[in-house]
Amino acid sequence: MGLIYDALGKEVLRHGLSSEHERHEFSTAELKQGAYHYVVSSATDLIGTGKLMIVR
Repeated sequence: MGLIYDALGKEVLRHGLSSEHERHEFSTAELKQGAYHYVVSSATDLIGTGKLMIVR
């Protein structure tokens, strides 16, 4: 599961991920310009976190 949160901690995007693929793409069209945090997890484990900048 991929979750994206805005700078205030509000969830703005939820994206299902498959372990069959190493690379995943999603649309940022509905996200405003700015800083976001992401969390990638499986059903049982936290896989990673990070920051994402949207610049238009």
